Amino acid sequence: LEPSDKPKRCRGDTRPKSGQDHERYQADRRKFSLDFGSDYRIARARESLLLHEGGMDLLRSLVSFNPSTRATPLDVINSPFMKSLFESCASSSDETDLVRSFLAYAT
Repeated sequence: LEPSDKPKRCRGDTRPKSGQDHERYQADRRKFSLDFGSDYRIARARESLLLHEGGMDLLRSLVSFNPSTRATPLDVINSPFMKSLFESCASSSDETDLVRSFLAYAT
């Protein structure tokens, strides 16, 4: 492509704030937003996640559009939400066990 043929990047949101698409977006947002969606499945999941420390924060970090803020596997393992799954380091384990505590991989 020639420099003049390249798509231009816009600064800020230049989309119209009215019209059929905007109205559909707003309706879907009211229904399916993680924070305040009215859909019974979203509301039930939100209520469940709010009962567990770090649940909503972990979910938000997993669905982040920005790859630099998206949770990595180690972020997930080390999140407060996963704390209840930690095994005691003092627990006995047989050297022949194939399953090891994931704490061995935690940083």
